[in-house]
Amino acid sequence: MSTDYYAKLPRLLQDELLEGRWLPVVGAGMSANAVASDDRKPPGWAKLAKDIELYLDDEHGSTGAIDAISNFEQRYGRLPLIDKLRDLLLIDEVKPSQLNIELGRIPFDAVLTTNFDFVLEDSWRELNWPFEPIVGEQRLAARRRSRATLLVKFHGDVHHPDELVATENDYDGFLTKYPLLATFVANLLITRVPVLIGYSADDPDFRALLALIKNRLGSNSSTPWVILATGTTSQVSRFERRGVRVVVLESRRGVSRTSVFQNFFKQLADALEGSAASRAESTEDSLLAELRVPVPSGTMVVFLGGNEALARYREAIFPALRMNGLIPVTPDDIQSQPSLHLASLSQLLRRAAAVVLDGRNRDQSAALEIGVARSTVDPQRMIVVDPDANAEVGGRRVVSEEADEFDLYGLMTIEDRVFDEILQMVGPRTPALTANSVTSRLKNGDSTMAFLEAVVAIEAQLRSRQGFRQQSFRQLVNEANIPKEYVPTLHEAYKLRGEFLHRGIQPPAAKASEMTLKLLSILGSLPQIDLPER
Repeated sequence: MSTDYYAKLPRLLQDELLEGRWLPVVGAGMSANAVASDDRKPPGWAKLAKDIELYLDDEHGSTGAIDAISNFEQRYGRLPLIDKLRDLLLIDEVKPSQLNIELGRIPFDAVLTTNFDFVLEDSWRELNWPFEPIVGEQRLAARRRSRATLLVKFHGDVHHPDELVATENDYDGFLTKYPLLATFVANLLITRVPVLIGYSADDPDFRALLALIKNRLGSNSSTPWVILATGTTSQVSRFERRGVRVVVLESRRGVSRTSVFQNFFKQLADALEGSAASRAESTEDSLLAELRVPVPSGTMVVFLGGNEALARYREAIFPALRMNGLIPVTPDDIQSQPSLHLASLSQLLRRAAAVVLDGRNRDQSAALEIGVARSTVDPQRMIVVDPDANAEVGGRRVVSEEADEFDLYGLMTIEDRVFDEILQMVGPRTPALTANSVTSRLKNGDSTMAFLEAVVAIEAQLRSRQGFRQQSFRQLVNEANIPKEYVPTLHEAYKLRGEFLHRGIQPPAAKASEMTLKLLSILGSLPQIDLPER
């Protein structure tokens, strides 16, 4: 059983993560885990200094990486330095390791890095995760896309030699040469909690920026943290002298730092996505219930695409899906704070029984959402609407505008075909199937979640008899021709669900179990009840 490293974080630092306030500061320690095809790895900061020193004679000895890089530039020039950094860092050779991939899976909305390489970017590309890099000051004015991770390359990279911060002159002139970038980064450091991962905080410009913030804001400034997989007393003391609080995840000897970080990153992703789900809001109580339960019921269908396509789905098949006991949803149906947008979307997709990706006339926002889906969703749960009949896609495909063998007269719309694909993939949610799932939750002691699923099932059955008109749960109950003795129970269930989903008031276990059993009894009798057809 793996260690719960997330639990080793101080409670305050956990809260900051769950509120979307972490600012990960990723250093060379993470890039050093990337691997080339011949198993070579990029050097860490200390090893990079030694590698560069091989090109310097005794007269140009160095006291560290910055000194060595500065001496190299003084002797050979700027462009040869850039070329040598590309070679030593294996820029065109390394691929992200599993550790890098696990870091990339965490749905942070912003990441700060001092690395010259592209390991972070390559990790996200491998995951199809959307991101926006900022190198230098020119991109600062660009409109921020809420569903893409912002990557701030504080020291530039080797593809942008003019913005690269590597030598003593670069560091000394950073604040005056890039005042807008320094202000932008300072704002991130002020409004968020810097968390150092694989970063030593040796860089003078970064420390100067922290010192400036501390000098101006005093005790009101955010204190940086560093996460160490393992740590010696001297390492901990060095960070503490610099005003950085330290979390050491593993104290046992002989434990692999790579495995510690991999497990820790997985736990961070789960915690952040779980927090986004618990904090999300929606006007659809059935959707909120599906986001709250630890184990989803398999009734949620997520639609991604341009506004025009989503509007057609809403009108054409959303009501029919609800009548079949399913919960159709788009990302706009949930509201979350901006820093948790990506985590909310990722959690929504992971919990979906099916995901419809409609690539027709998609806008930039839809393209980003589809990118997140391709990095998150099992292809077997995808239904892809693709205007190109010959395109290969990683899931179920619905070819647009061409009749298939079951549509001899070409009368079926794309929406009709998507509806059929969904029912083939997920199937309608019958009362018997729901009853089995609810009973299983009760046996496992999940009384609140059993209650929520039972209410959703009742709502779906009522809606299946009321037709396509959108109505609230209370309206469905009031208009249904059901025995009067059922009405108080259904109204009480509606109230209890609302209190839990919107106010966080959880019903006592005994009450939840009692209500669930009553709802199961009603659910079993609904098919025989005479409900009005619409």
